Amino acid sequence: MLRKIHFKKFYIFIAILEIILIAALIGWNYFKDRKMGMVRHIMHKNIYKFPKVLTENNIKLMLGVLILFVIIQVILVIVYKKFIFSLVINIILVIGSAYYILTNNVDSEFIYYYIVIFCGGLNTLRFLQFLTLDFKKEI
Repeated sequence: MLRKIHFKKFYIFIAILEIILIAALIGWNYFKDRKMGMVRHIMHKNIYKFPKVLTENNIKLMLGVLILFVIIQVILVIVYKKFIFSLVINIILVIGSAYYILTNNVDSEFIYYYIVIFCGGLNTLRFLQFLTLDFKKEI
């Protein structure tokens, strides 16, 4: 499996970052109902910090960048005809993220802003991981 990866150390580093990001989101989701300090922290961020940074336009811009990442991946797959399965997984992740972000808001999901950050970060890491694959043409 690692034979098809051009930058193996960077690929493994990104995979570890993905695992940490998923574990962090699971932790946020678990502790949001169980620890009062976490509830206060999330409430403070939801009221004072995130609405200034994660406006509706910025969230749509982030989704546009994620769609641009998918377009770049589609072009690479068309040119080299390799790694189609990775492309399909990335497309599913971007579509799922976009659907969740556009259909929910902070009123319906308490940790909505954290999920938006998670979706953007995870899809960006998946794009970088896709770029580390070896796209040399076989003769």
